[in-house]
Amino acid sequence: MADQEWAGVRDRIAALSALPRRGEVFGSLGHRWALENPLGEDELAELEAQLRVRLPAQYRAFLT
Repeated sequence: MADQEWAGVRDRIAALSALPRRGEVFGSLGHRWALENPLGEDELAELEAQLRVRLPAQYRAFLT
């Protein structure tokens, strides 16, 4: 997962949600291509404290 490219993920998900056959993607009926709102810095710090890890920079950027 460390090699995963997180930059632009929100834009790529939005583009996928606009495709004609979007409802045929496994699980799409449950999540409806919706992402939670980005985390604030305080929320991200709390998450990292709970997990006792520092998340990779690109994933942190995705979450915020």
